[in-house]
Amino acid sequence: MDVIQTNRLIFPPDPSEASKAIFYLADELKSFNTMISLTNSPFNLLHFRLALDEAVLNALEHGCKGGQKEDIEIFTRFSPTLIEISVEDPGNGFHYDLRKIESPRDFEKMLNRGLNKAKGWGLAIIQSVTQGLSWNARGNRITMTFQR
Repeated sequence: MDVIQTNRLIFPPDPSEASKAIFYLADELKSFNTMISLTNSPFNLLHFRLALDEAVLNALEHGCKGGQKEDIEIFTRFSPTLIEISVEDPGNGFHYDLRKIESPRDFEKMLNRGLNKAKGWGLAIIQSVTQGLSWNARGNRITMTFQR
């Protein structure tokens, strides 16, 4: 990966601070798209924002529940052909193997579960707009990949 730009943001588990971080990174992607659009098509800002919003919301709701006061960290790497975003929270993580979406049927089951609970489809949304999705062993850091 020929990295052109990196960003590391650390912020407290506060929705207003999370919103500032998301807006900052969206602006960074807009600038990056402008810089590289002379030779390549731009990365999809809507998919970037949607995945980032969902990942940060999960970090706030699940990773920082129970009064966790530790910070959330977002790390991004931009290259002409790939963007990686990692969102890490201070929580205990989750069993991501139980949430794997390996087939259209798994995706449909996750969406239906989310419709019934009026929540819970964040990972399905993230997987549908990214070209790669992984977690660390603890399950408290998600890494999303966007490719051209």
